[in-house]
Amino acid sequence: MRTATLVLLTLATTAAPLAAQQRGPGAGMMEGRAALATWTTLSQAFDSAASAASLTEDQQNWILLLMSDVRDEHGAALDQLTALRSEMGTARGSGDREAMRGLMGQMGTLMQALAPTMTAFGDEVRGTLSGEQVQALDAFIRDRSTARRRP
Repeated sequence: MRTATLVLLTLATTAAPLAAQQRGPGAGMMEGRAALATWTTLSQAFDSAASAASLTEDQQNWILLLMSDVRDEHGAALDQLTALRSEMGTARGSGDREAMRGLMGQMGTLMQALAPTMTAFGDEVRGTLSGEQVQALDAFIRDRSTARRRP
């Protein structure tokens, strides 16, 4: 088993139950949202994010290894989340609020299931970066997210 997978699995199995105990049911979903934003950004715009955060080649390679391990382990769930997001865009575009509510429920369930892994992934990524790099990556993610929401 690869070291990166072992690290992620260890973090996911120890951090998630503790978070739920400290903040109650559903805490994992909210924690996972920020980490899922990290995952999504790195999956869709890795080179730009790496440049914005001034990642070294070693840091880039480590993060790509982590991403590969997460994809190997959770690819079906990640593909399902992508499909649900696409359906949500279609429902939003047509103004179908009932479909949007149903999709939100499905996405919430899936995001909650992925939250421990995404939180561990985000923690591992940020753990390899300097403080300045973390700030730069977070700013890139925030700016990208804001730009995507604008009409």
